[in-house]
Amino acid sequence: MMKKLSVFYLLMTTMAMSCAERTANDTDGTDDTSCEDVMCTFQFETITVKVVDGDGAPVTLDSIKVTRVSDKQDLTAGSTGIEGTFMHEPGVYMLADDGYDADAIPRFEETELHFEGFIGDSRVVSGDYMVTYDCCHISLVSGERELIVR
Repeated sequence: MMKKLSVFYLLMTTMAMSCAERTANDTDGTDDTSCEDVMCTFQFETITVKVVDGDGAPVTLDSIKVTRVSDKQDLTAGSTGIEGTFMHEPGVYMLADDGYDADAIPRFEETELHFEGFIGDSRVVSGDYMVTYDCCHISLVSGERELIVR
């Protein structure tokens, strides 16, 4: 019985790996960004920013603003303040996630985002980020995941 289970898991792993998502550079060396035949995972990617004070304690912001730098488009997602924290974890805020459409975060391009955090009307923290989106998921190219309020 154990041998049959081992063979079954090996077979399932091989099948899963063969269905891995294709990227923009497929095996023949051409750039194919059509995404027509791509099988995406059900995983939902989110890029977050943690805001802390000088001692490393989480900072609760009153509001945040996420802006696409190229055209100053406001991409702030969801609500702000306590309700805007990611998964109600103090000091963690969403920068971007897989929910953005191709108009907000173009596929297969690096997009520069600017994050700002506010307490009252005062901007207390900011950071610059480069993100990219393939056929399926958003990912962080550059930028600090933890920002310190000074």
